[in-house]
Amino acid sequence: MRSPSAAAMLPFLVVVCMSAASCAGAVGRVTASSIEQPVSFTPSVFDSGGAVYTAAPGDVLKHVTMSRGHWTMLWRNVDLSDATWDLSEQLSSEIRSCGGDAVVNLDKLT
Repeated sequence: MRSPSAAAMLPFLVVVCMSAASCAGAVGRVTASSIEQPVSFTPSVFDSGGAVYTAAPGDVLKHVTMSRGHWTMLWRNVDLSDATWDLSEQLSSEIRSCGGDAVVNLDKLT
């Protein structure tokens, strides 16, 4: 009995690879470890004196949206891109551009 040729196996291999390259359950990590300004997932941050400051709607200088994809293969067992995203440089640049002092209400959507 002859073994199947490579050309006959190609469609099968394509389907297997596409099935394995799903993002089901992929987990990414967001950090801002080297930023100088305070960053919070809530509307409150600590001020320079250590007291809690809650931002009012009028305190917001700019709304910022950043996005990045994270690719995995074999149901997150093989990372095809870096799973950690450091926002420090981008957030610092955005804060400087609008003259802000902190980031509040940060949200990570998956």
